[in-house]
Amino acid sequence: MEKTIDLHKKFTKIAKDIYSQKERDYGQSMKHYRNKTFNSQLEIKLLRIRTIQDKREMQVKDSLESEFLALLNYSVIGILRLQIDAELEKLSSVKVSEMYDKVIADAQELMEKKNADYGEAWKMQPISALSDFMYSKVIRVKEILKTNTHSDLSGSPVEQYMDVINYSVFCLALIAEGVNPMD
Repeated sequence: MEKTIDLHKKFTKIAKDIYSQKERDYGQSMKHYRNKTFNSQLEIKLLRIRTIQDKREMQVKDSLESEFLALLNYSVIGILRLQIDAELEKLSSVKVSEMYDKVIADAQELMEKKNADYGEAWKMQPISALSDFMYSKVIRVKEILKTNTHSDLSGSPVEQYMDVINYSVFCLALIAEGVNPMD
C-alpha cells in the first residue's frame, strides 16, 4: 500500500477535481446550503452506504467510491460554511478553491498526527466500521446544530467533519487496495 500521506493527496485531489468540474457545470450552488443541509446531505450519503453494506446490493449504480468522494467534498464545504457562514456566498470561485485547499491541508495534518498516535489503525478496520464512525460523527454534528452547544470533550462540528474527510480517504484507499466495500 502507498504511504498514507500519498494516498491522502491522491484521493483529495480526485475529490477536488470532481468539485471543480461540478462547479463548472452548475456554479457554486453548494455554498448556498445551510449548515443543517450539509449535515443532512452527509447523513443521506452515509445512510445509502450503510444500507448497501447491510443488504450487500445496490439498485442505483453510483459506486460507493463516488459516495465517499461526495462525503469528502460535502465535508470540506460544510467546514467552510461553519467557519465563515454567510460570507461564503459572497466569495469568488478562486477564493473558495483556495479555502478548500486549506481545509484539505488541515485535514491532512490532523490525519498525520492521529496516525502517529494510533499507528494507522484504520488499515485494520473494515470499511463498514469506518462508515459507522463517519455516521456517528454526522449524528454528533446534527445534535450540536440542533442544540447549538458542544463541550471541548465532544469536539466541534469542524473537528467532526475533518474526521469524515480523513475516514473517507481511508475508505477510498482500502477500496483501491481491493478491500470489499460491503465488508
